[in-house]
Parts: sequence; structure tokens; C-alpha cells
Amino acid sequence: MRTPFFRLSASLFLAAFAIPFLGVFLFPPSVVALEICEDPIRNFPGGPGRRPGATVVPVFLRQTVKNERGEFVFAISEKQLAEVNGDTVEFRVQVKNDSPFPVGAVEIHHAYRTVREGPKLLSVEDVTGGAYVPDDHMFVIERIEAGETIDLEYTLFLNRPLGSEISQSAVTLHDFTVLDPGSRFPQRYPETSVSLHRTTIDEVGIGGKEVSCFTAEDADRFALPGQQQTNSPSRGSINPSNVQTPVAASALTPEQIRGNLIVQIRSTAARPMAGDSVTYTVTVRNDTAATFHEILVDSRFDASLLDIRNDGGGTASPAGIAWMIDVLDPGETWSATYTVRIDDRMQAGDSVPSTVTLFGEELLDVPTNALRDTSDLVIAAEEVMLPSAPENSFTVLMPETGAEVMGAFAMLLHIVIGIVIAVSFYGTGVWMVWRRLE
Repeated sequence: MRTPFFRLSASLFLAAFAIPFLGVFLFPPSVVALEICEDPIRNFPGGPGRRPGATVVPVFLRQTVKNERGEFVFAISEKQLAEVNGDTVEFRVQVKNDSPFPVGAVEIHHAYRTVREGPKLLSVEDVTGGAYVPDDHMFVIERIEAGETIDLEYTLFLNRPLGSEISQSAVTLHDFTVLDPGSRFPQRYPETSVSLHRTTIDEVGIGGKEVSCFTAEDADRFALPGQQQTNSPSRGSINPSNVQTPVAASALTPEQIRGNLIVQIRSTAARPMAGDSVTYTVTVRNDTAATFHEILVDSRFDASLLDIRNDGGGTASPAGIAWMIDVLDPGETWSATYTVRIDDRMQAGDSVPSTVTLFGEELLDVPTNALRDTSDLVIAAEEVMLPSAPENSFTVLMPETGAEVMGAFAMLLHIVIGIVIAVSFYGTGVWMVWRRLE
């Protein structure tokens, strides 16, 4: 005989299995996507500014998925879905090394997620730009040069064509190795100033995740082809009095950031010479409608020629000084001032360029030359004062009035008459001598 307790236990057991299946039919895929499609991780633990004295080595990821029209689009949340067809899905991951060092053994972990009734992943094939290790679900890139971007492409093969379910492909930067950093940094001895030689490496970007969310529905309107947000307000239509919160930096296109996130470097040197102290001022002005986070301001110069005397609150190294801007709101300007001393070995005509560049995960799609400014310090020649030789001046007075002109003419006439008379007398004398000789 079944007791009431047994009936209650059976009912709860059936409900536990029935509710998930009912949710699939009662709720649209976009609701299910809230649990399936994660937002990308934008915060990188151990980033620049958190370890004083560390040399920043940033490596970043950006992932796109190819939609049914053959376009690689950004689809980073359940509100930005890409529409794909068939049982194969192609992806492109841009791995950018924003550091002055080559990096190697770059490990990128991969994960595929979907709802319970969604298509299952069979394999990862057609990998270019790196190698795939199936047992570890990991891509490996052997080497990325300084400032280089590698296009890692791969294809997911599914067990059946996609339907209305939401699926996600995620890549996470797991690890990388900085190659030969010792060649650029002198060994630090106990008596060496910490501000001159920094040998600690801060590997930025590890733990960063990029996702691509896709479905077979009519979802192209949610994707961001070429990082273009068609429904975002234009700059001219923004009314500051009506804006409650700033626009997310990820919603801006590279064109909206270019020329509106401005970096400048200026020096106080008019005629710099060896041994002089020079003050530089670096400014970053945000004229966009978005708030930027974790902007790395990197001022590069040869610290063996420009000895750092005051780092302006930044992190000094033999390659220059770096600062971290945690938050830069719309309309805000950030600045830093540092002082250097010109090395005594510098000679007239020598130059030392100082180049300041902005780096950040939110700036990956903006051309680097649009986030850079350079100031050249050219050593001036010493001024030598030579004694001036006395000058002999001659003054010629010209006639100005009518009387002076007539007097000058009369004097000239007298001179001509005198010459004629002298020639006449000379000729007469010669003729008389000639006659006597005959």
C-alpha cells in the first residue's frame, strides 16, 4: 500500500525531470540563451598597474564567427547572435601581441556549449594559424612576434544541422611565454637602482575569454559585422542632459574611437643640450560618448640616453615609462608629467624619439597609428660667440637738389676741359720735338 509520503516523493521525482523539458517548449531560445551564452571576460587579473615595477606584456583575443552570408561577425552575448546554417561553423580568432617582445607557446583553451537538445560537437578541424590538441581541447600557437596579430581559424563539425537552439563557442587565453626578455633588460644587482632596471614580467591577458553565440534563427540583426553598431546614436545626436549612463566602449566602432580618443606628448625643451633636464607631459583626452577601462599608456624611449629622474607616478623601465588609466569617462582628460636628463654623450644633431601609444582590450580594433603620438628630441649645437672685426665704411654723397646737380655738372665740365687742354699741350710738345729731330 502506497503511503502519502510515497506519493509526494514520486510527484517531486517526476516534476524534477518534467520541468526542464517543459521549459524548452514554453520559453523561446533567447531566454534559454541567458544560461548558454556567456559574456566575454573583459577583466584580466594581474594586469598592468597591479604589480609596480613589472614590464607589461599584453596579449589579447578577439573572436568572430562566419554567418550564413559568409561574413565574420562579432556575436558576444545573447543580444548579439549570429545566424549560421548547416552542421559546420567557421570561426576566426585574432591573437594580438601588443608587447615589444616575441611570445611563444600561446595556449588557447576551447569550449563548446549548447542546450541539452542542441547539436553535439564531433570534432574541431581545418585549423590554420596554430595547432589543435584534441585531448586538452586547446589551440597552441608556436610564436607571435612583437606587435604581430595571428589569425587563428578553425571549424566546428556538429552531429546535425543547427536549429533554433542557441550555441556558443568560447576561447580563453590560458598561458603564454615571453621569449628572451633577458636580452633587453640588464641584470639587476643589489646596488642597481630599481627605477633603472626592471626585470619582472607581467603577462597581461591570461584568463581573458572571447565568445561567439549563434543560432539558425533569423538573428543577423543582433550580430555586429565589422564591429558596426547600426542602432547606436550618432555623436551629434547625443544630448548630455538626457544621457544617464555612458555608452559601453565595446559598442563603439573603430571609426568612432579614431580621432576622438586623443593622446599627445609634449616637451619643454626649446634648445636641448647634453646634460639638460627635460620635462615631458603626456595627455589622453576622451571625446567619445563611452567610458574606457584599463587603458595602458606606454611612453617608449631609450632610457640609457634619457635618464629618468621622475617617472610621474608610472612604471619605469629601460624601454620607457608606462601608466594604467583605470577609468576614463566621456569628456575627461588624463595627464602625467615626467622628467629626464639628457645623457652627456649626446652630441649636436643626435635625436631621441619618444613615442606614446595607447593599448587596451577595448581598443584592439583601432589602428595603432591612430592611438600614437611622437616627440623627437634633437640636440642643439652650442652657440659660439666670435669677436666681430671692425668694419671700414665708405659714404658716397649723391646730389639731391637742382643747385647741387648744376654744380656737379660744372665741375665735370671743368675736368673734361682740363683733360682736353692737357692732351693738347702734350701733343704740341711731342710735335715740336719731332720737328727738331727732322
